[in-house]
Formats: sequence, C-alpha cells, structure tokens
Amino acid sequence: QQQQQQQQTRQKSKKAQHPQKQASSGVSLEFCNRSAPIVKVELRTWNLPDGWRRVCERKNVKDKFPLGRNWCWYGLNTMCHWNLKLHKSWSEFQDMAAHEGLSPPRADHPFHPIERPQLCDRPERGRIRSWTANEQELARRWFKEHVRVYVISLPGRGDKRWQGIKQRLDQLQIWAERVPGVDMTVPGTLDKAVRAGLVPDTFNFSLAQANAYDWKQSMGSIRGTLGCASAHFKAHLKVMADSSPLALVMEDDSYPSDDFIPRLWSLVHEELPCDWQVLALLSRCGYGRCVSEHLMRVMPDGNEPAWRCRQGSNWGMHAVLYHTARLPQVRELWRRTVFNEERPHCMDVDVALASISDKVAFYAVPAVQDPGFVSETNHRSARWDINQAAQSTSTATTTSMYQPMVPSVKPGEPWPGAWNFG
Repeated sequence: QQQQQQQQTRQKSKKAQHPQKQASSGVSLEFCNRSAPIVKVELRTWNLPDGWRRVCERKNVKDKFPLGRNWCWYGLNTMCHWNLKLHKSWSEFQDMAAHEGLSPPRADHPFHPIERPQLCDRPERGRIRSWTANEQELARRWFKEHVRVYVISLPGRGDKRWQGIKQRLDQLQIWAERVPGVDMTVPGTLDKAVRAGLVPDTFNFSLAQANAYDWKQSMGSIRGTLGCASAHFKAHLKVMADSSPLALVMEDDSYPSDDFIPRLWSLVHEELPCDWQVLALLSRCGYGRCVSEHLMRVMPDGNEPAWRCRQGSNWGMHAVLYHTARLPQVRELWRRTVFNEERPHCMDVDVALASISDKVAFYAVPAVQDPGFVSETNHRSARWDINQAAQSTSTATTTSMYQPMVPSVKPGEPWPGAWNFG
C-alpha cells in the first residue's frame, strides 16, 4: 500500500511539472505513445525497366483489362492472395512469385511493399510475450475503462459464428455487444439502410453493379459486399452513440490471441503514434512502412490505379480499433469513398480505407506476425455466398425506389473476405 501511495505521488508530481504540455497536446497518454514518430505518407510505386514490364504483362494479363497496371506488382501480390493465411514476409512472397515466373527475382529487382521490413515484416514479431502479473492487471484495468467491444454478425446465418466468438471472448473475459449485420438478400433492406444513414440516399446500386460486371472491373455480384459495407457503417453509428474513448469492432469469424488484452494495451502505450485514427489488428498483403516492431503506417498502393480503388493490399477488417472522438470525420470521408458507383472496388471497406490512408491516419499490424493479435476462423464467407447467389433477374435488396437490375449470373469477386477456407 505504501508503494502504491508513493507511485501515485510520483505520477501526480509528473503531471504538476508538465501541465501545459499535457493540456496543449490534447492527446491522452492512455491512447498513444507521444514519443512515437509520425511518418510522411507517400504514394510509392515499384519502378521497373520496360523489359521486365513487358515480360510481366505477357505472363499475367491473360483475359484481364490490360491498361494502367503494374503487372510485375500484380504477379507478386497475387502470390500473397494465394497464401493469405500463411505468415510469410514479402521477401518470401517475391521468391515464390519469381519461382513461378510472375515477377522479377529479388536478386534483380527487390521490392518491399512494407518499407523497413526488418522492423515489422517478420513472423517472430507476433510471438506471445510473457506478461507479468502487474502488466496483466494494468492492461485489464485499462481495457475495462477505455475500450468497448462490438461484433458484427448476421442474424440467422451468423448465429453459430456469434456463439463461437462469444465463447472465445468469454474465455478472455471480454464483454462484447453483437451488432446485427445487414443482409441485402432480404427485400427492403437497402431502403432501410438508406433511411438509417448507412448508405447515402444518392447512391445508385444499379449503376455500381453494372460497373462491377464490366470487363474493366470484373467483380461480379456486389450484393454481399454492399451488405458488409453497410454493417460496418452501422457499427460506427453505435460506436459514436456509446461514446467509449476507444472502440474495438470485430467480425464474427475472428479469434483473438490468448494475450489479446495485454498485447493491445502494450501496442497502444508503447508503439502507437498520437495522430492515429484507425488501427487494424490484422492486415494481409500490407502496404506501407514499419514504424515499430509490431506496427506499420498504411499507405495507398501506388502500383494500382485509382479507378480500381488501388485494390489488392491491406486486407482485413477482422479486428479494428477506433479512436472514437476522431471517427465521425473518418467515417464521412470513408463512406463517400465506399459508395462511389464509378469505383465499385471501393465498396470493400478495407480497400477503400487503404486508398484514403493519405488522408486518414491508418495503422495496422502486418499479418506476417505469428500468431499475432487475431486470426480468422475456418467459416464460409457470408459475403462470398451472397455474391455468388446473384440471380439473373433483379436482386431482392430493395423496394421499387432503389431497384437494381442485375445482368446474367457471373462469379463473385475473389477478393478480401471472399475466400472459402472451410
């Protein structure tokens, strides 16, 4: 007890010594590390000689829209897409891609999508630490006082998944609130989403779907993708209404690590820069720059064109931490980006967020880290199933006011969240 009183006295003394510094910063030390550097965001590309670009184009274009893309980067990134659940570094992926003839070997033209890879693009960075009893107590108290947890889960088809993640969270002594997902297969759902402020009233789903089917985009049905995006914006409204300082929004196919609470507490206090607005705790095929041992600053992928929403990197919305006071501004820009009929790839919320990471302070934990903060369970993707079930007539998502006509049946997009691991 005497030691605790002495510690409290020292803390009060420190606050008294620097009252103006703390007041002027406007940033709570509970939510970041003030000494962590803030890096400059750049639109970086893989610069290659014309010879290699021609080789990669001949190998990788096939039946795809050929213009405006770096096909060597496409080959390298494809290797990551093929191995989403493997904890491999980008150097390993480039070796694998070069072996298949999809991109140049590292010996000729090395490329690091995550700059300073020696810092955070390493599997061992995800190892579970040995936490002291005091650290665990401090972490749990911090989590209880500052973090509120939400799980997005579709009613009905997501009930078993909700029971699974609830059981896991109960094991970790984490209380979570279920946020019902948005099922666009139910008639009238899009109308309700518009009225609730999840989808802009100016959004034309028919046009977005037509563009998604176009050869240039080649996405297939986006009905499930629309529902997924709406669910995340629904969760944002709940977060802002509840006003907890920090909010953790999870998808129901997430599985947090055994030391999730002390790991998050440590990351926020020791590594997270104070400009942060959004933090993804699992980011696949990451693109950006390492800022610490466990963290990267996400940056837009300059190798992919804007008309594709720079799609292909920084996938994952399994566990996302929000700075609640900063969420309204982020959400407004994010929502405008997602519901852009001319760029249907932006309807994937993780893709859209990465594309505006030059305007949003977006940080992430690279998925190479093993086991990391959170993993994905082996459930079927509800979004993929809904996209695949597109009918040749009209989609049953709306009333006549927002009735989208869907062309002939085509496969759904093989992109984030669309993989069937089960």
